[in-house]
Amino acid sequence: MKRLLARETTPLVALLAILLLAGLFTFQRYGESWDEFNYLTHATYSLQAYTGPPPAWDEIYRFYGPSFMMLTVLVGRLFPGAILSDIAHLLSFFTFLAGLAIFYALARRWLGVWESYGALLLFASQPLLWGHAFINSKDTPFMVGFLASIYFGLRMMDTLKLEPPKQQDTRLNGILREEVQALTPPRRILLVAGLLLAVGLPAWLAALVADWQAAAFPPVYSTESFFELEQYLYQVTGQVNRLGLAVVFVLAGLVLAVWLGLPVTSRHIHETELRPLGRQLNYALSNGWLWLAAGLAGFTASIRFLGLAAIGFVGLWFLWKHRQAALVPLAALAGLSLLFMYFTWPYLWPAPIFRFLLTVAVMLRFPWAGKALFDGQYYAPKDLPWDYLPRLIGLQTTETALFLFFIGLAALVYWLLQKKPGLAEFAFLAGVWFFLPVLWAVIGNPNLYDNFRQLHFILPPMFLLGGLGLQALFVRLRFPVLRVVILLLLVLPGLAGWMRLFPYEYTYYNSLAGGETFRRYEADYWATSFREASQYISKTAEPNAQVVVWGPVFPLWAYLREDIMAVGADVGPIPSGAYYAVILSRNDNDLKIHPEAPQLYAIEKDGMTLAVVKYIE
Repeated sequence: MKRLLARETTPLVALLAILLLAGLFTFQRYGESWDEFNYLTHATYSLQAYTGPPPAWDEIYRFYGPSFMMLTVLVGRLFPGAILSDIAHLLSFFTFLAGLAIFYALARRWLGVWESYGALLLFASQPLLWGHAFINSKDTPFMVGFLASIYFGLRMMDTLKLEPPKQQDTRLNGILREEVQALTPPRRILLVAGLLLAVGLPAWLAALVADWQAAAFPPVYSTESFFELEQYLYQVTGQVNRLGLAVVFVLAGLVLAVWLGLPVTSRHIHETELRPLGRQLNYALSNGWLWLAAGLAGFTASIRFLGLAAIGFVGLWFLWKHRQAALVPLAALAGLSLLFMYFTWPYLWPAPIFRFLLTVAVMLRFPWAGKALFDGQYYAPKDLPWDYLPRLIGLQTTETALFLFFIGLAALVYWLLQKKPGLAEFAFLAGVWFFLPVLWAVIGNPNLYDNFRQLHFILPPMFLLGGLGLQALFVRLRFPVLRVVILLLLVLPGLAGWMRLFPYEYTYYNSLAGGETFRRYEADYWATSFREASQYISKTAEPNAQVVVWGPVFPLWAYLREDIMAVGADVGPIPSGAYYAVILSRNDNDLKIHPEAPQLYAIEKDGMTLAVVKYIE
């Protein structure tokens, strides 16, 4: 068994080692992305909350979970001389490699060795994902965390041996009736009085506590931008909080009254209901996979709140398989996930329900003010065409991956109709993990921008379906040499995209985009090319030169010489003398801004002008 396991995992280890070396030699070529400075600043503020009073939260970045970036800041303190964004890129890349191993393990749940490696190679060789593996320390860790939460949630489900639901205890009504009939009149009066007190007194006490909370922790509305939404949610959550406290206090009062007034009935409930429930909870909490799945889901939800959907997907399948018996372990999984999320997201601490709901409301319709370029047209995020997401997925994955995806989808439908065993779980997860979000994007019109980076987490099942397509092809193709040749041919488009676009692989579009994609679709929308622009200026500019940036200014700060001052054109002030203009080509600004000025340098890749440097006198 060990020998078979070693033979199977050796190629995986070799692949990860090769990719690791490639990443270690190239990660410093990837520039800091648009919001990375702000993410890291938000993470620094969040870390301060663990040791002192919470800082003032940024108007926008307070809604971003800080868990992965807090880890980046902590690691960065071990390397004070390093550029912090480079550390973020390296940690994000390590996370991506870990995600590849987890992807392979998940594929082996349903696919053979050859098909699993084929799916893995397709997934790992996507230029889009490879580029984001470095520059995107938010969506890439989220994608991997989501994938890992599902995998370890399924492992938890496999290892829990659940007892079938016990039959309803019919003795309780009889025991309760007998004990009530045996009560003396004075004890009956005391029991009724105790029950009335158990309802009235706790309800009054809950109202007092709620009033005290409202006075001790008044609402703090951060900005005018979300004032109405915050005010509305504060009122709603205040009422929910008041009602919740009342319910908890009343239940506690009723339990105490029944325990004191009806001891025989209480002992029976304890022995037949509560003690077995406690044993089930104890058994669930003794499962290491449950803790791992909950920790990963909570950490992932502290990147994006949608991370909780991973345990939701697993939980739905778990309930379908085990019905009532799954309720206790799922409650433990959900509760622990929420605790881990809460612990790693300091912004939530003062008012967890209110601030979490506010985050959900804002992030589901994030008020991004820019325009998205799609097929030669600029759209506000709320006005995107219905096919925005499906088309971008089709254009930014390799042709071979798309081909196998459709083969796998057809094979899945055929085998399900044939009732092939073991595929129901796969079909369910593919449906809720990939097809449901795509359908939501088509008919729900969410605010998407920067292509579809926020939804990269739905891509793994697409490549798992590609592995299923390989399985359909390999059924009649049993020669190992031919299989190796096919796998190599399948990854060639991805490898070609890597080499053609490095270090801007995330600007990849396949041949289905119709040749020229520049100024038809988004290119360097995160301004990572500014690293190259700042390096050019640092080498050629005179001492104490001044730079004005059309685009984000932060990505230049980490790389410019110390004597050079860079300011954003949108915040100013614009220098009165000569200065260098660094202009991102997004929104065609390279053509619109100072068209008369001489162009000193252009960052170009595969026919795309990503950014230009001009000299303004």
